[in-house]
Amino acid sequence: MGIARVVERAEALPAGLFVGGIVAVSAAARYVFASNKTAPWIFPDSLVYSELAKSFAATGHFALRGVPGKGGFGIVYPLLLAPSYAVFSDVPRAFTAMKATDCVVMSLAAVPTYLLARSLVGRWLALTAAVLAVAIPDLGYTGTIMTENAFYPVFACWCWATVRALESPTVRRQLLALGFLALAYFTRPQAIVLVPALVTALVLIVGLDAWARRDETLARSLVSSARQYLTIMLGLAAAAAAFAIVEIGIRGKGWRDALGAYSFLADAHYSPSAVGHWFVYHLGELDFAFALLPFAGLLLVVFAGLRPRAARELRVFAAVALSASFWLILAVSAFASTPLALRILERSDFYVAPLCMVALVACVGRGLLWSERTAAAAAAVVAVGLVGAVTYVSFLGPNNANDSFSLFILNSLLDRHWVGLSQIQPAVVAGATVAGLIFLLTPRRFGAFLPLLALLALSLANGPVEKRIRLASDQSRSGGVQTRRDWIDHAVGTKPQVATLWTNQQTFVTLWDNEFFNRSVGKVYYFNYAPDGLPATSVNLDTRNGELIASGHRVQAKHILVDPTVVIVGKPIARDPGTGMTLYRPAPPLRLRALIQGVYLDHWSGPNVIYTAYGCHGGSLKLTLLSDRDLHPRPLKIVAKVGGKPVARFIYKPGLVPRTMNVPLTGRAGVCPVTISVPTAVPLVTTGRQDTRSLGVRFLHFAYSPKRIR
Repeated sequence: MGIARVVERAEALPAGLFVGGIVAVSAAARYVFASNKTAPWIFPDSLVYSELAKSFAATGHFALRGVPGKGGFGIVYPLLLAPSYAVFSDVPRAFTAMKATDCVVMSLAAVPTYLLARSLVGRWLALTAAVLAVAIPDLGYTGTIMTENAFYPVFACWCWATVRALESPTVRRQLLALGFLALAYFTRPQAIVLVPALVTALVLIVGLDAWARRDETLARSLVSSARQYLTIMLGLAAAAAAFAIVEIGIRGKGWRDALGAYSFLADAHYSPSAVGHWFVYHLGELDFAFALLPFAGLLLVVFAGLRPRAARELRVFAAVALSASFWLILAVSAFASTPLALRILERSDFYVAPLCMVALVACVGRGLLWSERTAAAAAAVVAVGLVGAVTYVSFLGPNNANDSFSLFILNSLLDRHWVGLSQIQPAVVAGATVAGLIFLLTPRRFGAFLPLLALLALSLANGPVEKRIRLASDQSRSGGVQTRRDWIDHAVGTKPQVATLWTNQQTFVTLWDNEFFNRSVGKVYYFNYAPDGLPATSVNLDTRNGELIASGHRVQAKHILVDPTVVIVGKPIARDPGTGMTLYRPAPPLRLRALIQGVYLDHWSGPNVIYTAYGCHGGSLKLTLLSDRDLHPRPLKIVAKVGGKPVARFIYKPGLVPRTMNVPLTGRAGVCPVTISVPTAVPLVTTGRQDTRSLGVRFLHFAYSPKRIR
């Protein structure tokens, strides 16, 4: 069968079959990658959406750590995740199901991308745009629990619906555009920027349409053109009025609350120059992330399309693409300029990818690259300049796994020693220049290769991104839970009955991973500093008896999860040996036996270990110690002090068998503190091991015996 015959038969097949195939292949491929992610790595965001979904699946209402409400976060994504929690009782399986949901939902962005492109170019180029939209490395977010998975296709749907509404402004189409705007907002409050984007696109179209008319005055043309979009105008006005009446008038909120969980940003100070600076950085980084060709295509479409003589379908797409991209990137840049960020936030603006992919195929399919040579040259020069404006070296760091996947490509170049750190900037500029020349100088007969070249570049970029985010997931898993992930549920069941006491002595991910993978973990209590911005309760310690007091009342807990620095009066019923997290069934009322400071997670001590017993009126402390002959070849003199005065001395002779040291305790007002001083050595210096800590001995166990009262 000849190629012509194959093409003819393919043309006869429904386009929906091809688009569905793209979605299915993308979802399957992404699931293969997502399946090796054993834990979320972006916290506390992942915990927020999992908690909302978990509570909705269990009760039909939203709650965060048992506190009713959605905390200002979008509800669409938790609703998508809730069925996974409803079907699977154990969270690891639910996590697998949620990742599968992410892969399907995010891959659905191919559908609106195809529909957007189809209004500008033929079937095959439109299908190419759909493939490009799901080939970007940012689909790696399917391996974690983030609202980006839902917002990406929803944003693309809004763009498509808005283009349709502005092309042919029927009431139905305008209502559809407003409906997708509402859906986008309830998915992610950041979508509030789509309101000024819609208004901007509307103004551009009304103005350009009026300018293009020759048969009536400009003023009459403006009124005539604007009248067609009355449904959109009335819809936006009605939404603003409803917010003012319900949220401000009845619920007593303010306009800033339209930002949801990010309402605090309304009070931040913004410098126009700083925002402009970050705006250029974000444009340049997106340009780099999309391999320049699609971004240059978007610039060319804007330059060529926003002219009265341009074809109207191109003009409408250019107006929507410019408005949506400008306002979205401006909002992200404003946040990036605050002290809370000061970094590139690709994960908050990569949503414009479908617009760039459609623009690239439009440049090829409509011949803009060859009919608009001046605009094409300007687009190429600006695209190369924007890539070069970003100081990439200053943004290479650990946050890339959360915020900027494309920068992992540069990390990969460094790891392979293809370039040095000082050569990153010139190498990126050189690559951008080559891409710009290809964009500008490719002959028309080879124009179809431009989208394929972009697809090749994006496909190759997925490799280093997947490698790095898998590492981030593995680090989250090992840093948070080092036994079976649902070990707490396995010990006590899945009903919320486990409280957590946060002492700020562990890594945050230890708390978050245990919460994420165990349904039974509920309330969080903390001393002094809250672990995050989610609901948590501050507690004080009654040192006379070790009881925890919250708002003047004793803390009640059937089970409590604590880190190794806390000893609870009660029975330990489960433990994660790797992190030292221990689950207790406390003897009522809930009381602390002791707090321990100066011991690392691997049991090694620093120069001083402080053991403070509560509800203590004397007694003794039995320490089980073990050292390393290589680290400490000579006997160690260990001294226990109370109030600066020695109360016990012990000569520790290094060996393979643990040794015990007994320390007398004396109490005052219910508190018995003791400081154990230990000589230290640095493994890197003494043994050559890659450990720069000053280590004493390993404190394997603390056994407190209270004074017998006769």
